[in-house]
Amino acid sequence: MKLCCIHCFSDEYLRRFVQENGQSGNCQYCGTQKTTTISTAVIGDFVRDKLICAYTRSTSDVGPYDSEDKVYLWGDPTDGLYAWEILLSEECVLSSRAWTDDSVAEKLAQDLVMDSGPDSRDIAQGADDWLGGDALLVLRNKFFGPQDTGFHEGWHGLKERLQRARFFDCPSHGESRAEILRPVLDLIEQATITLDAGTSLWRARRIYDDRPPPVGELKATEIGPAPPRLTNGKRMSPPGISYMYLASDGDTACAEVAWEHVDSRVWLGEFNLRSELKILDLTGKTAAYAGSIFSPTYDHSLRWAPQIMHGFANEISKPIEGTQEELEYVPTQVLSEYVRLFAGVNGIAYKSAKRATAVNYVLFCGRAPDHPGSWTAAAAVPFSDWMELGQLQDIRSAPPSAPAGSL
Repeated sequence: MKLCCIHCFSDEYLRRFVQENGQSGNCQYCGTQKTTTISTAVIGDFVRDKLICAYTRSTSDVGPYDSEDKVYLWGDPTDGLYAWEILLSEECVLSSRAWTDDSVAEKLAQDLVMDSGPDSRDIAQGADDWLGGDALLVLRNKFFGPQDTGFHEGWHGLKERLQRARFFDCPSHGESRAEILRPVLDLIEQATITLDAGTSLWRARRIYDDRPPPVGELKATEIGPAPPRLTNGKRMSPPGISYMYLASDGDTACAEVAWEHVDSRVWLGEFNLRSELKILDLTGKTAAYAGSIFSPTYDHSLRWAPQIMHGFANEISKPIEGTQEELEYVPTQVLSEYVRLFAGVNGIAYKSAKRATAVNYVLFCGRAPDHPGSWTAAAAVPFSDWMELGQLQDIRSAPPSAPAGSL
């Protein structure tokens, strides 16, 4: 019987398994004396059970073979690793003590797999030791990835229903929007960030006449969100819903209102947050983590979370022009409303469609209740509760024959 120890592992769940099932002894791998040890056969059984949850034979996850072209329609059965290699390079379960010598680390990983498998008599009687044999393994659904998840089905199912079938919830005719969105929310709710108090965000407004810049308390009102009766449908809000749209910097804010031409004018406001806000990050930079395969809460679908969030971020921020806006914005408008109601966040961050590296924000706050034209019962928080205007610039781009200037 070979003994490894708690110090051989970096994975917290393997260490916990050793702690709960081991006994005092001397480690035959990293050399630690008088520590908590366990036989490679016992912990190897646990390792095998968990590997099966996340990995499968590479030959079972490929598409049909095209004998004429001599290729598989998808996947490559030679694109895989042995189980012991996965423990070392993919799951990275061994600690620096076990890695003091590469040969020791490889021996331990191999023993974990081989010592816990069927013996030669069992194999002779037909037992299949595909984990310990010469089979190459790949992540389950490797060749399909994000397309084979509830998130993908939920988001694209919602888009199809809203854009092609029906807009309103009719539970008697199938799943409601909330049910379809549940897999989507389960993933994106974990992608949250915090904007600290004092963070500066920018908002721009195109001005088409020669009116003087606002002064006093009117400055924040005039550069803030429009009243509901004047609010058009936007990427994250339908007509009549007044949310606060901002950008991470002034240049992006100006670009979002198409201030790129000569002889034009824009008011540019810098807002500073009064307190920290919890934001759903749909820029693709934040993603849920599936966690250790040895965790009892391991969720294999989250292995694809980074890819899913990156693709989702690109989709919801893609430029949409002309007559397609009203239709294409419906899914993100519905998503935004469900996030506001059920995700416990103050807004959403998403990639700018105008500037590749910039970020836009929609905050679930709007006109102050005492302002003419504001809504009442279902109102979002007044934007002045969350932020204050720091500065307002009146910027004019110069006609071809005159120098640029600003006030």
